[in-house]
Order: sequence, then structure tokens, then C-alpha cells
Amino acid sequence: MNHIARYFLISSLLFLLSACSGMPKLFWDTQEGQNDGPVYAKGAASYDGAGDKPRAPLEVPPELRAELEIPETDQVEMAPNSVPVPVQYRKAVAGKAVSLEARQYNIESMNLFSAAADAMTALSMPVNSVDSPSGILTTDWIRKQVGTNSMLNLESLLGGAGKPKAYRHRFVLRIFKTDGDIAPQSRLEVRMISQVFLNNHWVNKQFSNKPRAELFAAVENQLALMQQTPASERSPE
Repeated sequence: MNHIARYFLISSLLFLLSACSGMPKLFWDTQEGQNDGPVYAKGAASYDGAGDKPRAPLEVPPELRAELEIPETDQVEMAPNSVPVPVQYRKAVAGKAVSLEARQYNIESMNLFSAAADAMTALSMPVNSVDSPSGILTTDWIRKQVGTNSMLNLESLLGGAGKPKAYRHRFVLRIFKTDGDIAPQSRLEVRMISQVFLNNHWVNKQFSNKPRAELFAAVENQLALMQQTPASERSPE
């Protein structure tokens, strides 16, 4: 009997203590306390600052929404003239004094490549490499002595710092297909690397674009001959 009386006495004291506002709560109902606690511990639902009512999802401003959207596969496309540059092409023009000119033609890229190769042969250029899969044509150095009727006044160009004895240039051609709405289109890029021989060594220096203009004229002449010649009479590539 003493044990039973002691048990009821202790139980009564515990209930009295838990009812006090300043004491921690020792007993909970079955559904009590499920909506309490920090927000991050409540799972996927979002609550307001009081931890009671659901909160609407955050609205992303329109000006930021475009930055967050990932484009669809069909929206990602390469620009017509942004064809990847082959490695050997980048090495050929890296760190050089290079002048560039590009022209567009309404012709298949393979025919433009053939016309460029024939034009280089017609001008007796020393062809160094022919890479048809990459559309790259390169020449060796074309050297000329400086004379009184030179195509440029190198001494004045260099500010009178000595008189060059010779100059040389080489070409790096790149042909690739571009997008045409109706007819096939191709692009020819001609880079001319130029140097002058000054103080017993070659120095990178740009000069007249006359050799490059002559090359373009020869290419366009070959294209004109190609259009005049029936396809059945052309030599196989």
C-alpha cells in the first residue's frame, strides 16, 4: 500500500509541474507538436514566419527568368560562319603578323576548294600542304627582293630604321560550307603572313595586300572557268 500511495503522489506532482508555463512539457498528446519546430525540418511544405500557414512559392522576376532557363536542344545551334578552326590552322597563324580577308561564294565548298588549289598553281605558288577534309591550303614562303619599284616603301614604313633587303609572305587558306537559303554557299578566308628581312633576321611586318588581291582574282577566274566547263568535261577530283 505504501508503494501505491507513493506512486500516485509522484504522478500528481508531475502533472502539476507540467501544467506550469515556466516548466518544460513532459507529456504530449498523440497529434501534438507536429506543426512545431524549425521550417527546414518540416519536409517539402513551406511555412511563413510564424510556422503556421503555408507560404506561396517565390516569384522569379521576368528579367531573371531568361537567365535561369536552360535552352532546349533545338535552340542551341552554331552560327553559319562559326565553324571550328582546325588545330593545324591555328598553329600556322599563331603569333604572326596576319592580315585577313574573306569572301562568300554561291558554290559548293568542294568546288571552291578545287578552284583555290588551281589558282595557287596558276600563280606558281609553292604549295606546302593540302588538307581537303579540313578545307585548309597553305603555301611556303614566297620571297622577293626589295627594288626601286617595290610594291611598298619599306624604309618609310618602318620609320627609317634601316633598309630591309627582302620581304616574304605566305598564305593560309580556309574553305568551309555556310548556310544558304536557296543556293549552296561557301566561304573563303585568306590569311597572309608577311615578314621583312631587317638587321640580319626576319621580322613580322604587314605590308601591301596586293598579293592577296591577286590570289582572290585568280580564284574567281578559276570559278568562272569552272562554270563555263560542263561537269562531264571536268577532271575527276
